[in-house]
Amino acid sequence: MGQQLATPLVVSGDCSGNILKTVLLPGKNGRYGTMDNPLTLSLTHQDEIDLSWMGGLLDGEGSFNLHGKRDAQHNGKKGGRKISVQIRMGNTNPEILAEYIRLLNKYDIGHYIYKQQSRPWHKIATIVAVNRMISVYCLAKLIYPYVRAKRPHCYLVMNFLESRFKRASQGYNILYSDSELSWMDKLQEANRKGVRDCMSSTE
Repeated sequence: MGQQLATPLVVSGDCSGNILKTVLLPGKNGRYGTMDNPLTLSLTHQDEIDLSWMGGLLDGEGSFNLHGKRDAQHNGKKGGRKISVQIRMGNTNPEILAEYIRLLNKYDIGHYIYKQQSRPWHKIATIVAVNRMISVYCLAKLIYPYVRAKRPHCYLVMNFLESRFKRASQGYNILYSDSELSWMDKLQEANRKGVRDCMSSTE
């Protein structure tokens, strides 16, 4: 079993009762702080409403992905395949899409938008994809308390990324650890089979 790293939000509060929770958002550098000196983001009641809405949306319409092969020990420069990470949401409702994009912008989560038609008889859907490692991690960290059916998927993504961030001092070309490969395997299996057997494999 892989090493477990990801942790849920830390509960805190102030005398006004407005701040309900605090989340630490570590990253490689820049706006989100570092692993040793993470950014502390205080969540208000409105944040709770917004994040719970996002969590529910991603539970139903989203996917959490780690793409790569089991033997992906190297990145492309060394002749192997790099493991890529993504949180993806597709929808055809313009109001839902607009609100989701608004909230991604509110929390400074970088994203890409494109169109996709899975089958000729299907509606053309708008896909909103979060691909950058720090953006995926921060989105996953923010919504983790609010997702239900796909909480194990979110958990595996957070573990993988937190492990990569902790090892960043060794460079991003380092071999993937056994734990990181195991988390990728579990997430890919969960995406194939659904959520029923995923939770027990992550606990």
